[in-house]
Amino acid sequence: MKSELGKNESNAKNNYATFYIAQLAIYLNFTKRTKDANDLIEKFANTTFKDMILESGKQPKESNRRKPYYYHTEDKTVLLLALYKVRDYYGDKFGVYADTMIKLLKEIAGDSK
Repeated sequence: MKSELGKNESNAKNNYATFYIAQLAIYLNFTKRTKDANDLIEKFANTTFKDMILESGKQPKESNRRKPYYYHTEDKTVLLLALYKVRDYYGDKFGVYADTMIKLLKEIAGDSK
C-alpha cells in the first residue's frame, strides 16, 4: 500500500500494526495475491510482532493502556485469524504459518510443547 497513513500503521510498534497487517493480508488474499499475503504475514510474524512481545509474554506497548488485557489478547487473536483466513482460502499448505505463529506464541509464553 502506498498511503502515508497505511505506512504509519504498518510501522507502529503496537496493535495498530497487527490490525493493519491482518486486514491487508485478508485483502491481498481476496484479490488473489496469495504470495504477497503470505510474505506479509511471515515477515510481520518474524520481525515486528515477535519484537512486540517480551519473553515473559508481556507486551509493553499494550500494558500501559487502560484495559491492557483486552489489547494483549486481541493483538494475538487478530493475527491468528488472518493466518487462518489464508488457510481457509487457499488450503492447508498455508496453515503452516498459523502453526508457526502458535509455536512462537507458546515459546514466548514459556511452553515449548
